[in-house]
Amino acid sequence: MGHRDALKDARLKILVTGAAGYLGARLSELLADSGHEVIALVRKRPVEGAAWERKMTQVLTGEIRDEGPLKEAGDLGLDAVAHTVSLDHNKSELDPGETSAVNVEYTWRLLNQLAPLRLKRFIYFSTQQVYGKIGAATVSESTTPNPMNAYGLTHLMSEQICELFNKRTETICVSARISNGYGAPVFRSNNCWWLVINEFCKMALERGEIHLKSDGTPQRDFVHVKDIGRAIEILLTRPASELKHRLYNLGSGETHTVLELAHLVQKVCKDVLQREVAVIMSDKTVSKSSASHARIPRFRYDVQRLRELGWTNRCPLEEGIAEVLLYLSREKSTIS
Repeated sequence: MGHRDALKDARLKILVTGAAGYLGARLSELLADSGHEVIALVRKRPVEGAAWERKMTQVLTGEIRDEGPLKEAGDLGLDAVAHTVSLDHNKSELDPGETSAVNVEYTWRLLNQLAPLRLKRFIYFSTQQVYGKIGAATVSESTTPNPMNAYGLTHLMSEQICELFNKRTETICVSARISNGYGAPVFRSNNCWWLVINEFCKMALERGEIHLKSDGTPQRDFVHVKDIGRAIEILLTRPASELKHRLYNLGSGETHTVLELAHLVQKVCKDVLQREVAVIMSDKTVSKSSASHARIPRFRYDVQRLRELGWTNRCPLEEGIAEVLLYLSREKSTIS
């Protein structure tokens, strides 16, 4: 029996790349709180990270492209890696060389150096955007990828690298195609305020208004960062005999229009903070309701594979929105 079958629900030594980033910081904290030994790889230590660092078994500082940090990590006898590093969808469009290096080459470097060291599991943070433009249909892992931007394309390329290492090594490589994350960050420096729900919450508190950039019909599947972390832990710890696939959609399975999300933030703001907030359409009119969107055909992000592993999204949208609003209320003087 190879070491593919050796991973059990136990205390694991896990390297998290991009561990000070928006998703990486939450994941590192969750894994540490669950009793795992977390080796956090960061480009630089976060200024406000003292309490977070105390939870980590070790914090390594450096770039994946540099040999030193990866050698140091490899010498630690890792069980698994969760690879979260990527340029965002806007930065991915700027420089093909940098985009290829960060979004693709880093994945290859990690696997090339660590897989031969009897690494048991490698989880790659991919994206729903590998599917491209989505119509009113069910999107499952068997849906043919059709990326329409550099972000989606390069993540698909890294997925293919993972699949190559599945074929060539004993390391189990799993890609998680994440829909849209949201939730309060661990660090004030985390770049997360361009995410639709987070952005709406920030506008609601700072401006007393939520301004839409469209007619409100674009659709999103949002999943809270806590639920993303719990899903990744399942993918890291399930025995190989239970992990039947190497590709998993990770989302809530619920679709909302942008206008519906704006009105939901409006409602939670009133219920939790007793603040009245207006929803302003792109044509400058005030929206009174999202009822006109009730009959719009929806896409559905199919997450049945994850549910078969016992995962459920435990954080309802209203609860997650309240968390972001309360965070901003406490930190608004330092958020830029």
